[in-house]
Amino acid sequence: MNRRLVRAIIRQHLALALLLSCMASGAWASGTLCIDNVADLALALDDAQGTATTIQLVRGSYDLSTTVWDEHHSPLAKFRSGSSLLGGYGTGCTSRNIASGNTVLTSTGLAEVDVLGDALFEGLTFNLVAGFYIQTNGFADGSEITIRRNTVSGAVSNRGISALDVDWKTSASGTIRFVDNLVHDNSAKNNANDNGAVEVDTDAGAPKVELINNTIVDNAGGFKGFSLRTTNGTALYAYNNIFYGNSDLDLFVQAGSKTVLVDNDIGTYFFPNPNTPAVGTLRGDPQLDANFRPIESPASPVINVGTDDVIGGLPATDLSGRDREVAHRGQPYAPELDGGAQDDHVGTRDRQKISIVHAPHPRNGDP
Repeated sequence: MNRRLVRAIIRQHLALALLLSCMASGAWASGTLCIDNVADLALALDDAQGTATTIQLVRGSYDLSTTVWDEHHSPLAKFRSGSSLLGGYGTGCTSRNIASGNTVLTSTGLAEVDVLGDALFEGLTFNLVAGFYIQTNGFADGSEITIRRNTVSGAVSNRGISALDVDWKTSASGTIRFVDNLVHDNSAKNNANDNGAVEVDTDAGAPKVELINNTIVDNAGGFKGFSLRTTNGTALYAYNNIFYGNSDLDLFVQAGSKTVLVDNDIGTYFFPNPNTPAVGTLRGDPQLDANFRPIESPASPVINVGTDDVIGGLPATDLSGRDREVAHRGQPYAPELDGGAQDDHVGTRDRQKISIVHAPHPRNGDP
């Protein structure tokens, strides 16, 4: 029996074992998989190439080097439209806590995937040595890629690739949406391509790019903070973000883009004149603590300076299901990431009036 046939038989047995396990636990239903180990994740990501799949990861660490998302896999792995990769689940995926560091994706090199349409990446900590590279070669027209409530840290790119890179390679329309992400302490060893720690390249088409309540700080080695490179007028909408303390420009938008900037803290920058004048831009140190939360004494300048009127909207309730109060303006920063017991109000001052209007990290339950 040749080796290729043996590998095929082993793969079939592993897939059957995963199916039986998931059916027994009730974890597999309507394309939803509850995953708690790397071997099953490898099978799930392979399955998502052909079938829309929701992959729920139990809290822990997962090495993508052994999956189809590894850069050495050929052909480039696909992520079927309607698929999601979600972190932060407890055993059996019956509860969820997506605090930073709960669900860590690692790799010895680059992780890459071709996203074919609607996709959600949420509640993950990306700690990939050479970064995460998303392409859109076969993207369905009008779809949306949402990258929400993640931490991206620890990439040491030496090939001119970003810590988080979306490369729009299709003429299709669509949206790339970044919400509540913390991107910090990535380094570009050889930034020959002059990239951002977070980069969007639009080689074809003209997607909308939406940045809502992200914190992109302290990226080194020549990394910009966020970079949009386009030759075709891609629209950028940025609300309530912090771009500060990066080793190159904190925000770079190539000339020709349609740009809307509302209530951001931006250190150094280059961008074309916005279509409408920028509103509420801060230029100073946001004064964040070790957990990248605004310090309260003396008060950080980014407390109560954001807006709840953002493109795509913000969640209507906080973690415990309370209606979100908007008596004061929200603050532009990635929310609490330490998994502590604090609620989502600022300090102890008049909690009925001062609230954060961004979408918070769920620490004690599913959003």
